[in-house]
Amino acid sequence: PSASGGKAVQFVGPSAASKATTAGSYVIYTSNSGTATQQIWRMKIDGTEPTRITNDTEREHHWPRASPDGKLVLYYKANKGAGVNDAGSNELWMMNSDGTNQHLVLTKAKYNWTLMGHGEWSPDSSRIVQAVGLPTFTTQLITIKPDGTDPVQITQPTKIDGVDSLALDPSWPQANTIVYIRQWNCFFV
Repeated sequence: PSASGGKAVQFVGPSAASKATTAGSYVIYTSNSGTATQQIWRMKIDGTEPTRITNDTEREHHWPRASPDGKLVLYYKANKGAGVNDAGSNELWMMNSDGTNQHLVLTKAKYNWTLMGHGEWSPDSSRIVQAVGLPTFTTQLITIKPDGTDPVQITQPTKIDGVDSLALDPSWPQANTIVYIRQWNCFFV
């Protein structure tokens, strides 16, 4: 049985390509309903009480991810008009799952990255994995603490069929396993 009693629940307005995430009894998602930019919303799992929890309409808000304990949400702010996969202007932000305490965690400039995106929490909420563009013109996976410190590169530049490949779209399903995509192939770290 589902939390919504078996009924399909429609999100408010057109939703971005980034998938929804859950925080306790709430769904956290992006939508541009009522604004010209993507904003982060939350609603009860039964589809009631949709509430916009970000209000910076001069920036796009992408890729919200609730921490495993449901207390925090990481997300990216980007230049107005940037799509969910346009990671060149992304900044990593964090907030409480109710939308309070919104704060900048990290800009790509801090570590001389050219882009960053697709962040995911570790199962214990102690680290975040994300794809970053390195100055060597390659995209690799880095883990950081939730405060943006202690970056650790976990993938290395790799050629597949003679082509530099990108490490993208990480997922951290278990403590010692990170799954990611490289040249349309699935890899584990």
